[in-house]
Amino acid sequence: TVSALATTPDQRTLLLARIGAGVSLWSLPDGQLLRSLDAPPPLQIGVDEPPHPEGAAVLSPSPDSTSVVVGSEARLLRYDLPTGHLQHEFPLGKAPVRALTWTPDGRAFAVAYSFDPVVRLLAADDDHVVQAFRVDTEATALHFAPDDSLWIGDATGAVSGFAPDGSARGAAFRSGRSPVRSVGTLAGWVVSLTDDGVLSGWDPLGQRPPWSIATGAAYGAFAIAPDRPLVFVGSGHDVRLYQPTASVPLDSLPHPTAAVRAIAAAAGLVVSGDAIGRVAFWHLAAATAPTTAP
Repeated sequence: TVSALATTPDQRTLLLARIGAGVSLWSLPDGQLLRSLDAPPPLQIGVDEPPHPEGAAVLSPSPDSTSVVVGSEARLLRYDLPTGHLQHEFPLGKAPVRALTWTPDGRAFAVAYSFDPVVRLLAADDDHVVQAFRVDTEATALHFAPDDSLWIGDATGAVSGFAPDGSARGAAFRSGRSPVRSVGTLAGWVVSLTDDGVLSGWDPLGQRPPWSIATGAAYGAFAIAPDRPLVFVGSGHDVRLYQPTASVPLDSLPHPTAAVRAIAAAAGLVVSGDAIGRVAFWHLAAATAPTTAP
């Protein structure tokens, strides 16, 4: 199963995590295998815990595309992308990593753990906590906007914004009735997807009315195009393309093998990964059938 996908900000590399198979790096846009990340160091566990395959749940490349922070269960690991070598392992968390996002300057990253309302900003080069942000309930999704605002989605379906000094950016926006699965920014909108498939947008400046779309994509995957105003939502056997405020999808791309589990986007490209570990590369400008990677 594909457990996570991400593209580097320079649009040149895809990171692919499979359960039990580690994290591999692929060139974009041609989809050629480059290398794999080193296996994480052994972890001591209780004798009563049954063995099970691990898979990275969260992949967060740095803004300069030279490193990635990997969240795997309760572990946080930072890797060097040009070599695939482990650079640093952060202290073990008390619960699984739920979400990660880097500050725009690349000096720190925010991490949310399951069942925890506190989001911690960690220095990228060591273990100290730079800052902490608190929401009312479990934090489930994170995104740093280019203006250094931090957007946090929580288990109630609310999205809260924080300024760099930690102050709240107005009242929280409620995007649905179930936990926020993903959050990002697009064309001045804060965009979120909840577990019940509600795609929502909110203008933090208050100049445009909010909007919501019931996509039907329960527990869907989510990505935002870096080069055009498109949101990708994956569920079942297709990837749907939405424009902000539009009530129906602009297009639907049928995934050729199994149910979609993860999506990532690059310039002119969207990549989907499925429940049997297959990956499809969609070249949007060409509007052709996808190529697949084994």
